[in-house]
Amino acid sequence: HAGFGGSTPESWILKETKHRAGGRMHARGIMIEFEKAGKIYGPAPGRSRPVEALREVTLRIPRGGVWAVVGPNGAGKTTLFGLLLGFLHPTGGRVRVGDVEPRRYLRRHGAGYLPERFGVPGEWTVASALRAFARLEGLSARDAAARAGEMIERFGLEAHAGKPAAALSRGLNQRLGLAQALLGRRELIV
Repeated sequence: HAGFGGSTPESWILKETKHRAGGRMHARGIMIEFEKAGKIYGPAPGRSRPVEALREVTLRIPRGGVWAVVGPNGAGKTTLFGLLLGFLHPTGGRVRVGDVEPRRYLRRHGAGYLPERFGVPGEWTVASALRAFARLEGLSARDAAARAGEMIERFGLEAHAGKPAAALSRGLNQRLGLAQALLGRRELIV
């Protein structure tokens, strides 16, 4: 039995999106592994009991796999991602990324990340934001400009490249967020 927030699996969805290359599923090993992972938080202010956020979650996500985690508020999704990224340690079971502890993996390889609410300073343009993020990835100014241009084209942002972020619609801002998450060519993107 695996569940979030002590709930039954029917209350949350862990969904695989078929990722195909040449008509075949990737089969290059396991990228993410949760083995009976659990997380219990100590009593919160105003509560007398600990809170079980995750209970015995077991899953294996192959390299090259694309998955989505969906569930109601309080189901443990944020805790799951905290464990995956090494911000939290499980109180039971184990979590591995690329066959090592999450923090070790991230120190070596990094991860692309798109937060739920992505945003940049309103005066930054789409192009300047992507160049800045590419520079943070360690690219030279020239390579950062080239990579930003690739992402602008890939996500259909050409007509918006010179617009300030404050002028973007919610959908365009999400595209900008996806572009920044994929700038670094990481194997793990969350």
